[in-house]
Amino acid sequence: MPERRFSIVGVVGDIRVAGWDTASRPMLYFSAVQMPVTDISLVVKTSAAMDRLPAIVQDIVAKIDANQPV
Repeated sequence: MPERRFSIVGVVGDIRVAGWDTASRPMLYFSAVQMPVTDISLVVKTSAAMDRLPAIVQDIVAKIDANQPV
């Protein structure tokens, strides 16, 4: 089996994967070019009201790629 090499695209601190009330743990992220996936998760830190969050995220994504579903 050939050896796979990956480029580091960023460094983050430990994260809470299962919720705010769980212990944080180390996490790896890969560029979608290096390791394509069929689903993704989006983590948003905001001071906005939670009921406004979906519209804010949809707006930002539409500015980047209007054809990208959210």
